[in-house]
This record gives sequence, structure tokens and C-alpha cells, in this order.
Amino acid sequence: MKRMIRYRLLAVVGLALAGCSSNASRAELIKDRSESNRKDVFIEVNEKRAVPKGYADLGIEASIKTHTESYYLFEPRDSLHGKPGYPFLLNIDGQAVIWKIDGREETAPRYTPSGEKNPEGGTGIKYLLRAPERRSGYCSRSPGTATRE
Repeated sequence: MKRMIRYRLLAVVGLALAGCSSNASRAELIKDRSESNRKDVFIEVNEKRAVPKGYADLGIEASIKTHTESYYLFEPRDSLHGKPGYPFLLNIDGQAVIWKIDGREETAPRYTPSGEKNPEGGTGIKYLLRAPERRSGYCSRSPGTATRE
């Protein structure tokens, strides 16, 4: 009996440590992706003009809804959830940019009219990113990666 309890306790501790290590590797990945290796992939544009030959305009839209600040009892103070300046990281072909977006409080029904659970239901802070980019035509065709913490 004691042996079984030890094995279960060891398994729980091992799973907890495995979860912590995966968060650390995720943080390293985000840190690596936020560093730019190039500067010639895209530029941010704010005006509507004719697109020069060899370039393409790319509209980027992303949204995320998080819980409000201090929603969880033991949430770390440095958590970005529910606070202004939530970072959106975009890395296209080695050129990275981070946008800090201020969210707004949103309340949505917890269930859809058909009775299914709404993943963005309830009260929270919604962050919406809309960013126009001009991409040079000589880059690879890969769409790059967008990552959020």
C-alpha cells in the first residue's frame, strides 16, 4: 500500500515538473521569435496608396479575449491578462514586430443560441489587432508565424 502511494506521489510530482518545463520552453520560443534577423521583409503602412511593383499589401487581424485582471486568486502580478499593452508578436521570414494593444471589457453570452458553449463567453478583456503591412516581393512564400504568450 505504501509503495502504491509513493508511486502515485512520484507520478504527480513528475507531471507537475514536466508542465513547468514546457512553459519555460514556450517562453524561450517566444523570446527567440521576437528577435529580428532581417529588416527588409515588410514595412508598416498607414496610408492607402498604390502598391509599388514588387510589393504586396497584407492586412493582419487578430483578436484574443482574456480574463479580467486579478480574476484568479493566485495569479502572478506580472501576468499580462486583463491589463493594457497586451503584446502581439508577428514574425515573418525573420523580421519581427511586437504590437502592444489596449483591450476593452466585453461581455458575451456563455452559450450560443443553439446551446453550444461559447469559448469567448462571459466577461473579459478583448484585444483586437488590425495592422496593415507592405511586404516585399522577393521574400519566400512562407506565411511566417504569429505567436502569443
